Amino acid sequence: MATTAGETWLPVAGFEGIYEVSDLGHVRVLARLDARGWRRKAADLKPWPRSRGHYLCVSLCADGCISKRYVHELVLDAFSGARPGPGMQGRHLDGDHLNNRASNLVWGTPAENGQDRVRHGTSFRPLSPQCRHGHAYTPKNTSVKPSGERRCLACHARNEAARRRRKKAVAC
Repeated sequence: MATTAGETWLPVAGFEGIYEVSDLGHVRVLARLDARGWRRKAADLKPWPRSRGHYLCVSLCADGCISKRYVHELVLDAFSGARPGPGMQGRHLDGDHLNNRASNLVWGTPAENGQDRVRHGTSFRPLSPQCRHGHAYTPKNTSVKPSGERRCLACHARNEAARRRRKKAVAC
């Protein structure tokens, strides 16, 4: 573990001795001899936005293979440990996907991540008081899936009745 100017650096998992990531969300390549025996200088990597969420990404290269990785996942792997389980996602606690400081990141479920987006106002579909067919989301008319998604029970009942009618018509 190296510390420079108030920044703590740890090796990137799977790329030890080649890349390091800091608790402030920076990624750097270390000075070394590459696979061809050429001397490489140490340098900071410049991340770029990737995917529709515009999370910052860097390209890491080892043994001739290039791997594109999200910066927030590199920080979490180094400072919070490996991904706790399949399906776990990196959560930005302040809602700013460009803030990749270790203190702003935690592992969480997709439902927790969705709740964070609603709380921060960055959700693609914020919570509305009614479904798209105009039924109010009341405690009696709403079921919540384990993922956190709400379901209108009136629409669900209508869809199930239509499905049963179609199934009955095909059976005859």
